[in-house]
Amino acid sequence: MSHEIELKLTLSEADARRLGRLEAVRSRVRGRARRRKLVSTYFDTPDQRLRSAGVAVRIRRVGRTRLLCVKAGQTTLGGVLVRREWEGPVQTDVPTTADIGAADLRAMVEKLIGSDLRPVFVTTMTRVSRDLDLGDGATAVMDVDLGTVEGLHDQGGVTDAAGDPHAANTAETSVDATRPVDHVCELELELKTGNPAKLFEVARAIAETVAVRVSTDTKAARGFRLLDGLLPQPVKAKGLALKPSASVETSLAQVVQGCLDQVLSNERPVLVNDDPEGVHQMRVGLRRLRSALTLFKRVIPDVQRSALNDEVRWLTGELGGARDADVQAEEIIGPVAAHMGAAGMGTAEEFAQLMALIADERKIGRAAARAAVASRRFTALVLDLSAWLANKDVRKQPLSQDSALLFRPVPELACRLLAQRHKKVVGRARRYMDLPIAEKHELRKDVKRLRYACEFFRTLYPAKAAKAYGTRLAGLQDVLGYLNDVAVAEEYIAHLIARSEREGGHDLRYVCGVVLGWHQHALAIEEPRIAASVRSFLRAKPFWS
Repeated sequence: MSHEIELKLTLSEADARRLGRLEAVRSRVRGRARRRKLVSTYFDTPDQRLRSAGVAVRIRRVGRTRLLCVKAGQTTLGGVLVRREWEGPVQTDVPTTADIGAADLRAMVEKLIGSDLRPVFVTTMTRVSRDLDLGDGATAVMDVDLGTVEGLHDQGGVTDAAGDPHAANTAETSVDATRPVDHVCELELELKTGNPAKLFEVARAIAETVAVRVSTDTKAARGFRLLDGLLPQPVKAKGLALKPSASVETSLAQVVQGCLDQVLSNERPVLVNDDPEGVHQMRVGLRRLRSALTLFKRVIPDVQRSALNDEVRWLTGELGGARDADVQAEEIIGPVAAHMGAAGMGTAEEFAQLMALIADERKIGRAAARAAVASRRFTALVLDLSAWLANKDVRKQPLSQDSALLFRPVPELACRLLAQRHKKVVGRARRYMDLPIAEKHELRKDVKRLRYACEFFRTLYPAKAAKAYGTRLAGLQDVLGYLNDVAVAEEYIAHLIARSEREGGHDLRYVCGVVLGWHQHALAIEEPRIAASVRSFLRAKPFWS
């Protein structure tokens, strides 16, 4: 059994065919390229227990040879996939647990299957492999795969991947037109010896010449998604599980990795799904990432933090237009327009134009978001952030009291950071009723930063106390969020009025005034609940020591 460490990139078929001629590749290649046809059948139980447990079982045919492979325990380090892997020859096309040569993986699969395995999808790839010398004792194999993933049990059709940069335009294999099919064109850099960070040097050199994208999708994940027949769904942040014994450095890497995972998990939902939640969840991941870089700023060199933060801020801004339009359409303008139109207030035509304008703003915002996520700048951000994690670049700083904290147990720093953010929120919350509107918005930002910090560090402390505190904090953030949405609406609606005037449309000042008046009245009604949420939070007992 071994550990598979690989960086996966997707690209167009045209770019894949010229990879071998690139200087970034030619200068590192050792030996001749090898070309093979690989046909792999993946297996699972009818209720997909292996998939649920993150285990992949396949039989691959290479010529007359059959190889059984079991992979499990996928983790990521930057954009590098790390998985436990066992592979060995078999004589049949249907695997049995007795064929698995690694005792712990065999026991895991035996416990999971509970019923006969069945083939669920097959991948047919033409693979071109090259051995690479990455320098400093690091070696890797570069595999370029071109082919298809073909479902064997159609569960409702296949997503149209038009416009998805992860999908290749053509394939070298013929497929059954009655089955769901996904076309694959990807580059895998698998580390054989040395430092995983060396993989990023190759990837960044390649990315300077051809358009590539970092992918954390395995072929197994693509196959199961194909069978689901669904558009890629938005993904919320997964809970972190920091350990009290972990160092600050290890915890920082785990927090940043979690934020990056959320961003990457929502890449395809943003690109091919019109559900506004995809943009929202990617922005949440970016805001959490910025918050993490600020939270740990004491131990991150300023030049590193500034460079990463600038690019994260850029992407957050590019998604902002879509998110603002979605909020205005669904939570501010839309509800009022629907109610007033139904009530027959005599302004139906103006409300209809207002909704048409906001619908167009949503299209413009979504196009800008997709362009940003599909850009090379996005890929560069992902590669740079991943390389920063894999290289442990945070260590590249002079020894000082602050840098020495990297190697201290994380609770020592977490307690201070939580206390500082809590104190800042309490200071403003106690004066909430007397705060000017601008400071109320600053309070909302402080609450959000504190909530992210609590989410990052919660597993270091007793669960019950952390949950009780988090519940009160979340309630405060919710009520302050509406206050912010209404404030944003004033400027946004002014933009819609000006646009209507430029385009010779209706005078929308009256209906826009109705919308703002509606929400100002709602805020007045909400004020006691906001005040109650503030008082409730002020009674919350900190869960850290």
